[in-house]
Amino acid sequence: MASLPIKSKSAWNADEVAAYLTATKNPLRLSVMSRGRPLIVPLWFLLEDAGLWCASKRDSYIVRKIGSESACGFDISDNTIPYRGVRGQGKATVVAAEGERVLRKLIDRYLPSSDSGFARWLLAGVDDEVAILIQPDWLTAWDFGARMQNLHKEG
Repeated sequence: MASLPIKSKSAWNADEVAAYLTATKNPLRLSVMSRGRPLIVPLWFLLEDAGLWCASKRDSYIVRKIGSESACGFDISDNTIPYRGVRGQGKATVVAAEGERVLRKLIDRYLPSSDSGFARWLLAGVDDEVAILIQPDWLTAWDFGARMQNLHKEG
């Protein structure tokens, strides 16, 4: 795997970030600018060769926005205590030819079966699916575990 561009003040090193991104099933929250304001869209993702891959419909608003502006921010984090995650900035590009491959890998990653009704519904529209590749300029991990470890004992 190519090296992840980790900031020096990150709570985790590159191997720990890669392990988290590989293990978590939390969605990536992608942020792009839309009419001068941030737009945030949750997307399933997978880590491949230091890039974050997502999929969306070819005519979706997020795909149109990426087509006009590649700069993005993103966050992948836990929604329960102790809060932790990875965030960063980079460039997002639409890779139409990878849409089906990425969608199939996302289904395998996030769903218990590629034969479920939801998986079949997603695959029925595979011809309209495109991949989104996020190439991070930098990543940093944050982990509130140490400061929140006794939280359940308080009160």
